[in-house]
Amino acid sequence: MYLRKAGWCILLTLFTAAFFLTAVAQTNQGSIAGVVTDPSGAMVANAKITAKEKNTGTTYSTVSSSAGAYRFPNVNIGTYDITASASGFKTTNLTGVRVQTATTAALDIALQTGTVTENVTVNADVPTVQTETSDIGTVVNTKQILDLPLALGSTVQAMRSPEAFVFLTPGAVGPGSDSGNGGTFESKISGGQNYATEVLLDGASTTRSENGSSFDETAPSVEALGEFKVLTSTVPAQFGRTTGGVESFSTKSGTNGFHGTLYDLFRNEDLDANVWGFNYCLATMDPKVCGTNRNAFQRPLDRQNDYGGTMGGPVIIPHLYNGRDKTFFFFSWDQYR
Repeated sequence: MYLRKAGWCILLTLFTAAFFLTAVAQTNQGSIAGVVTDPSGAMVANAKITAKEKNTGTTYSTVSSSAGAYRFPNVNIGTYDITASASGFKTTNLTGVRVQTATTAALDIALQTGTVTENVTVNADVPTVQTETSDIGTVVNTKQILDLPLALGSTVQAMRSPEAFVFLTPGAVGPGSDSGNGGTFESKISGGQNYATEVLLDGASTTRSENGSSFDETAPSVEALGEFKVLTSTVPAQFGRTTGGVESFSTKSGTNGFHGTLYDLFRNEDLDANVWGFNYCLATMDPKVCGTNRNAFQRPLDRQNDYGGTMGGPVIIPHLYNGRDKTFFFFSWDQYR
Protein backbone atom coordinates (compact mmCIF):
# COMPACT_ATOMS: atom_id res chain seq x y z
CA MET A 1 0.00 0.00 0.00
CA TYR A 2 2.82 2.39 0.87
CA LEU A 3 4.58 1.72 -2.45
CA ARG A 4 1.36 2.29 -4.34
CA LYS A 5 0.81 5.65 -2.62
CA ALA A 6 4.43 6.59 -3.24
CA GLY A 7 4.03 5.78 -6.92
CA TRP A 8 0.97 7.99 -7.20
CA CYS A 9 2.83 10.81 -5.45
CA ILE A 10 5.73 10.50 -7.91
CA LEU A 11 3.37 10.55 -10.90
CA LEU A 12 1.53 13.56 -9.50
CA THR A 13 4.83 15.37 -8.94
CA LEU A 14 6.01 14.64 -12.48
CA PHE A 15 2.68 15.79 -13.93
CA THR A 16 2.81 19.01 -11.91
CA ALA A 17 6.37 19.68 -13.03
CA ALA A 18 5.48 19.06 -16.68
CA PHE A 19 2.48 21.38 -16.41
CA PHE A 20 4.63 24.06 -14.78
CA LEU A 21 7.28 23.86 -17.50
CA THR A 22 4.61 24.06 -20.19
CA ALA A 23 3.02 27.08 -18.56
CA VAL A 24 6.40 28.83 -18.28
CA ALA A 25 7.08 28.27 -21.98
CA GLN A 26 3.81 29.73 -23.20
CA THR A 27 4.13 32.74 -25.48
CA ASN A 28 0.47 33.45 -26.21
CA GLN A 29 0.54 36.03 -23.45
CA GLY A 30 2.35 39.37 -23.29
CA SER A 31 4.26 41.45 -20.79
CA ILE A 32 4.32 44.97 -19.34
CA ALA A 33 7.60 46.44 -18.13
CA GLY A 34 9.23 49.77 -17.39
CA VAL A 35 10.53 52.01 -14.61
CA VAL A 36 8.92 54.30 -12.05
CA THR A 37 10.41 57.78 -11.67
CA ASP A 38 9.82 60.94 -9.61
CA PRO A 39 9.61 64.51 -11.06
CA SER A 40 13.44 64.79 -11.03
CA GLY A 41 13.86 61.58 -12.99
CA ALA A 42 15.16 59.57 -10.03
CA MET A 43 13.94 55.99 -9.67
CA VAL A 44 11.20 55.24 -7.15
CA ALA A 45 11.54 52.00 -5.20
CA ASN A 46 8.69 50.01 -3.60
CA ALA A 47 5.98 51.65 -5.68
CA LYS A 48 2.84 49.51 -5.81
CA ILE A 49 1.67 48.88 -9.37
CA THR A 50 -1.60 47.20 -10.37
CA ALA A 51 -2.75 46.22 -13.87
CA LYS A 52 -6.45 45.49 -14.52
CA GLU A 53 -7.77 44.19 -17.84
CA LYS A 54 -10.86 46.11 -18.96
CA ASN A 55 -12.94 43.29 -20.46
CA THR A 56 -12.27 40.49 -17.99
CA GLY A 57 -11.39 42.31 -14.77
CA THR A 58 -8.23 40.19 -14.43
CA THR A 59 -5.86 41.94 -12.03
CA TYR A 60 -2.09 41.67 -11.59
CA SER A 61 0.00 43.38 -8.90
CA THR A 62 3.72 43.96 -8.39
CA VAL A 63 6.15 46.30 -6.62
CA SER A 64 9.01 48.26 -8.21
CA SER A 65 12.50 47.10 -7.34
CA SER A 66 15.23 49.07 -5.53
CA ALA A 67 16.25 50.33 -8.97
CA GLY A 68 12.70 51.50 -9.75
CA ALA A 69 12.08 48.77 -12.34
CA TYR A 70 8.91 46.69 -12.53
CA ARG A 71 7.62 43.90 -14.77
CA PHE A 72 4.44 41.91 -15.29
CA PRO A 73 6.05 38.92 -17.05
CA ASN A 74 2.98 36.95 -18.18
CA VAL A 75 -0.35 38.73 -18.65
CA ASN A 76 -3.25 37.88 -20.92
CA ILE A 77 -3.53 39.94 -24.08
CA GLY A 78 -5.96 42.83 -23.86
CA THR A 79 -6.27 46.46 -22.79
CA TYR A 80 -5.19 47.39 -19.28
CA ASP A 81 -5.58 50.23 -16.81
CA ILE A 82 -2.41 50.67 -14.75
CA THR A 83 -2.41 52.21 -11.26
CA ALA A 84 0.85 53.23 -9.53
CA SER A 85 1.14 54.61 -6.01
CA ALA A 86 3.94 55.33 -3.55
CA SER A 87 4.32 57.21 -0.28
CA GLY A 88 4.74 60.94 -0.90
CA PHE A 89 3.36 60.80 -4.46
CA LYS A 90 -0.01 61.20 -6.14
CA THR A 91 -1.68 58.02 -7.39
CA THR A 92 -1.13 57.77 -11.15
CA ASN A 93 -3.67 56.05 -13.42
CA LEU A 94 -2.70 55.10 -16.96
CA THR A 95 -5.55 53.94 -19.18
CA GLY A 96 -5.69 52.02 -22.45
CA VAL A 97 -2.37 50.16 -22.22
CA ARG A 98 -2.50 47.60 -25.02
CA VAL A 99 -0.78 44.23 -24.48
CA GLN A 100 -0.30 42.10 -27.60
CA THR A 101 0.63 38.46 -27.95
CA ALA A 102 4.31 37.58 -27.48
CA THR A 103 5.10 41.28 -27.04
CA THR A 104 6.37 43.37 -24.13
CA ALA A 105 4.59 46.71 -23.72
CA ALA A 106 7.16 49.28 -22.55
CA LEU A 107 5.54 51.65 -20.08
CA ASP A 108 7.53 54.08 -17.92
CA ILE A 109 5.53 55.67 -15.09
CA ALA A 110 6.26 59.22 -13.89
CA LEU A 111 4.90 59.99 -10.44
CA GLN A 112 4.08 63.51 -9.24
CA THR A 113 4.70 64.80 -5.73
CA GLY A 114 1.58 64.87 -3.54
CA THR A 115 -0.55 62.55 -1.44
CA VAL A 116 -1.80 59.12 -2.42
CA THR A 117 -5.38 60.39 -2.15
CA GLU A 118 -4.74 62.67 -5.15
CA ASN A 119 -5.06 61.12 -8.60
CA VAL A 120 -3.45 61.81 -11.96
CA THR A 121 -4.98 60.10 -15.02
CA VAL A 122 -3.02 59.66 -18.24
CA ASN A 123 -4.23 58.16 -21.53
CA ALA A 124 -1.51 55.66 -22.41
CA ASP A 125 -2.96 54.11 -25.58
CA VAL A 126 -0.47 55.80 -27.93
CA PRO A 127 1.97 53.48 -29.77
CA THR A 128 5.23 52.97 -27.88
CA VAL A 129 8.72 52.14 -29.09
CA GLN A 130 9.67 48.52 -28.40
CA THR A 131 12.54 48.95 -25.92
CA GLU A 132 12.18 45.91 -23.67
CA THR A 133 13.04 43.13 -26.12
CA SER A 134 15.38 42.67 -29.08
CA ASP A 135 13.12 40.53 -31.28
CA ILE A 136 11.60 41.99 -34.44
CA GLY A 137 8.14 40.99 -35.56
CA THR A 138 4.66 41.96 -36.73
CA VAL A 139 1.39 41.56 -34.81
CA VAL A 140 -1.80 40.88 -36.77
CA ASN A 141 -4.72 41.79 -34.51
CA THR A 142 -8.35 40.67 -34.38
CA LYS A 143 -9.66 43.57 -36.48
CA GLN A 144 -7.21 42.81 -39.29
CA ILE A 145 -8.04 39.10 -39.19
CA LEU A 146 -11.78 39.73 -39.48
CA ASP A 147 -11.77 42.77 -41.81
CA LEU A 148 -9.13 41.91 -44.40
CA PRO A 149 -10.21 39.74 -47.35
CA LEU A 150 -9.31 36.07 -47.03
CA ALA A 151 -9.86 33.61 -49.85
CA LEU A 152 -12.19 30.66 -49.39
CA GLY A 153 -10.96 27.25 -50.34
CA SER A 154 -7.31 27.03 -49.28
CA THR A 155 -5.44 24.13 -50.83
CA VAL A 156 -5.28 21.87 -47.80
CA GLN A 157 -8.49 22.03 -45.78
CA ALA A 158 -10.75 24.14 -48.06
CA MET A 159 -11.73 26.58 -45.30
CA ARG A 160 -10.07 29.94 -44.81
CA SER A 161 -6.51 29.68 -43.62
CA PRO A 162 -5.38 31.95 -40.75
CA GLU A 163 -1.79 31.50 -41.95
CA ALA A 164 -2.56 33.45 -45.11
CA PHE A 165 -2.01 36.64 -43.11
CA VAL A 166 1.59 35.65 -42.46
CA PHE A 167 2.37 37.11 -45.88
CA LEU A 168 1.52 40.56 -44.52
CA THR A 169 4.83 40.34 -42.67
CA PRO A 170 7.94 41.79 -44.35
CA GLY A 171 10.33 38.98 -45.20
CA ALA A 172 7.66 36.26 -45.60
CA VAL A 173 7.39 34.62 -49.03
CA GLY A 174 5.73 31.48 -50.39
CA PRO A 175 3.11 30.10 -52.77
CA GLY A 176 0.17 31.51 -50.81
CA SER A 177 -3.28 30.15 -50.05
CA ASP A 178 -4.46 29.93 -53.67
CA SER A 179 -1.52 27.86 -54.85
CA GLY A 180 -1.76 24.16 -55.60
CA ASN A 181 1.87 23.67 -54.65
CA GLY A 182 1.38 23.44 -50.91
CA GLY A 183 -0.53 26.46 -49.72
CA THR A 184 0.26 28.71 -46.85
CA PHE A 185 2.27 26.31 -44.72
CA GLU A 186 5.13 26.48 -47.23
CA SER A 187 5.88 30.03 -46.17
CA LYS A 188 9.52 30.96 -45.84
CA ILE A 189 10.31 33.63 -43.23
CA SER A 190 13.55 35.56 -43.25
CA GLY A 191 15.15 33.14 -45.68
CA GLY A 192 14.14 30.00 -43.79
CA GLN A 193 13.32 26.64 -45.34
CA ASN A 194 9.96 25.07 -46.14
CA TYR A 195 8.25 23.50 -43.09
CA ALA A 196 10.93 24.95 -40.80
CA THR A 197 8.88 27.74 -39.25
CA GLU A 198 7.99 27.30 -35.59
CA VAL A 199 4.20 27.58 -35.23
CA LEU A 200 2.71 28.00 -31.74
CA LEU A 201 -0.95 27.81 -30.76
CA ASP A 202 -1.55 29.29 -27.31
CA GLY A 203 2.11 28.72 -26.57
CA ALA A 204 2.19 25.04 -27.58
CA SER A 205 4.22 23.91 -30.58
CA THR A 206 2.18 22.41 -33.45
CA THR A 207 5.22 20.85 -35.13
CA ARG A 208 4.81 17.25 -36.26
CA SER A 209 7.56 14.79 -37.05
CA GLU A 210 6.31 13.88 -40.53
CA ASN A 211 5.84 17.32 -42.06
CA GLY A 212 6.98 19.98 -39.66
CA SER A 213 4.90 23.12 -39.39
CA SER A 214 1.89 22.17 -41.57
CA PHE A 215 -0.39 24.28 -39.40
CA ASP A 216 -2.89 24.80 -42.22
CA GLU A 217 -4.02 21.18 -41.95
CA THR A 218 -5.15 21.39 -38.33
CA ALA A 219 -5.60 25.11 -37.70
CA PRO A 220 -8.68 26.27 -35.76
CA SER A 221 -11.29 28.50 -37.35
CA VAL A 222 -10.22 32.01 -38.27
CA GLU A 223 -13.09 33.22 -36.07
CA ALA A 224 -11.55 31.47 -33.05
CA LEU A 225 -8.25 33.35 -33.26
CA GLY A 226 -7.70 36.60 -31.41
CA GLU A 227 -4.38 37.73 -32.86
CA PHE A 228 -0.96 36.40 -33.73
CA LYS A 229 2.61 37.58 -34.01
CA VAL A 230 5.28 36.65 -36.54
CA LEU A 231 8.83 36.93 -35.22
CA THR A 232 11.24 37.46 -38.08
CA SER A 233 14.59 38.40 -36.54
CA THR A 234 16.66 38.03 -33.35
CA VAL A 235 14.12 35.62 -31.89
CA PRO A 236 14.57 34.53 -28.25
CA ALA A 237 16.94 31.64 -27.54
CA GLN A 238 14.06 29.31 -26.59
CA PHE A 239 13.24 28.92 -30.28
CA GLY A 240 16.17 26.81 -31.37
CA ARG A 241 14.45 24.61 -33.95
CA THR A 242 13.40 27.18 -36.52
CA THR A 243 15.60 28.21 -39.45
CA GLY A 244 13.52 31.29 -40.15
CA GLY A 245 10.68 32.74 -38.11
CA VAL A 246 8.16 31.99 -35.39
CA GLU A 247 4.37 32.26 -35.75
CA SER A 248 2.56 32.58 -32.42
CA PHE A 249 -1.25 32.31 -32.59
CA SER A 250 -3.55 33.14 -29.69
CA THR A 251 -7.14 31.92 -29.46
CA LYS A 252 -9.96 34.14 -28.25
CA SER A 253 -11.29 34.15 -24.72
CA GLY A 254 -14.60 35.06 -23.17
CA THR A 255 -15.08 38.36 -21.34
CA ASN A 256 -17.43 39.73 -18.69
CA GLY A 257 -20.03 40.38 -21.40
CA PHE A 258 -21.75 37.80 -23.60
CA HIS A 259 -20.73 38.24 -27.23
CA GLY A 260 -21.30 36.07 -30.28
CA THR A 261 -21.32 36.06 -34.07
CA LEU A 262 -23.07 34.21 -36.88
CA TYR A 263 -21.59 34.28 -40.37
CA ASP A 264 -21.77 32.73 -43.82
CA LEU A 265 -19.18 33.42 -46.50
CA PHE A 266 -21.05 32.64 -49.69
CA ARG A 267 -19.74 32.07 -53.20
CA ASN A 268 -21.78 31.16 -56.28
CA GLU A 269 -21.13 31.30 -60.03
CA ASP A 270 -24.18 33.55 -60.41
CA LEU A 271 -22.22 36.26 -58.57
CA ASP A 272 -18.99 35.72 -60.55
CA ALA A 273 -18.02 37.68 -63.65
CA ASN A 274 -17.44 35.74 -66.85
CA VAL A 275 -14.48 36.46 -69.12
CA TRP A 276 -15.09 38.88 -71.99
CA GLY A 277 -14.61 36.29 -74.74
CA PHE A 278 -17.11 33.90 -73.18
CA ASN A 279 -19.69 36.69 -72.89
CA TYR A 280 -19.13 37.55 -76.56
CA CYS A 281 -19.79 33.96 -77.60
CA LEU A 282 -22.84 33.64 -75.39
CA ALA A 283 -24.25 36.80 -76.97
CA THR A 284 -23.43 36.03 -80.61
CA MET A 285 -22.64 32.31 -80.86
CA ASP A 286 -20.62 33.14 -83.97
CA PRO A 287 -19.89 29.65 -85.41
CA LYS A 288 -16.59 30.83 -86.94
CA VAL A 289 -15.23 31.94 -83.57
CA CYS A 290 -17.23 30.10 -80.96
CA GLY A 291 -18.46 26.92 -82.51
CA THR A 292 -21.84 25.56 -81.50
CA ASN A 293 -21.29 24.32 -77.94
CA ARG A 294 -22.92 27.02 -75.81
CA ASN A 295 -22.15 25.23 -72.54
CA ALA A 296 -18.41 25.70 -73.11
CA PHE A 297 -18.76 29.41 -72.38
CA GLN A 298 -20.80 29.25 -69.20
CA ARG A 299 -19.26 30.39 -65.95
CA PRO A 300 -17.71 27.40 -64.14
CA LEU A 301 -19.46 26.09 -61.04
CA ASP A 302 -18.29 27.95 -57.95
CA ARG A 303 -20.45 27.03 -54.98
CA GLN A 304 -18.80 27.46 -51.60
CA ASN A 305 -20.16 28.17 -48.15
CA ASP A 306 -18.07 28.77 -45.04
CA TYR A 307 -20.48 29.28 -42.18
CA GLY A 308 -20.58 29.01 -38.42
CA GLY A 309 -20.77 30.94 -35.20
CA THR A 310 -18.96 31.92 -32.02
CA MET A 311 -20.05 32.59 -28.45
CA GLY A 312 -18.16 33.74 -25.39
CA GLY A 313 -18.78 35.16 -21.95
CA PRO A 314 -18.49 34.52 -18.22
CA VAL A 315 -19.37 31.12 -16.73
CA ILE A 316 -22.57 31.69 -14.75
CA ILE A 317 -24.60 29.01 -12.95
CA PRO A 318 -27.70 30.70 -11.49
CA HIS A 319 -27.79 30.63 -7.67
CA LEU A 320 -24.52 28.66 -7.58
CA TYR A 321 -21.64 30.46 -9.28
CA ASN A 322 -20.87 33.84 -10.85
CA GLY A 323 -17.76 33.68 -13.01
CA ARG A 324 -17.45 37.39 -13.84
CA ASP A 325 -13.86 38.56 -13.34
CA LYS A 326 -12.85 34.91 -12.76
CA THR A 327 -14.01 32.21 -15.19
CA PHE A 328 -14.84 32.52 -18.89
CA PHE A 329 -15.74 30.33 -21.86
CA PHE A 330 -15.41 30.68 -25.62
CA PHE A 331 -16.98 28.42 -28.26
CA SER A 332 -16.39 28.43 -32.00
CA TRP A 333 -17.88 26.25 -34.74
CA ASP A 334 -17.01 26.35 -38.44
CA GLN A 335 -18.38 24.34 -41.38
CA TYR A 336 -17.36 24.33 -45.03
CA ARG A 337 -19.30 23.02 -47.99
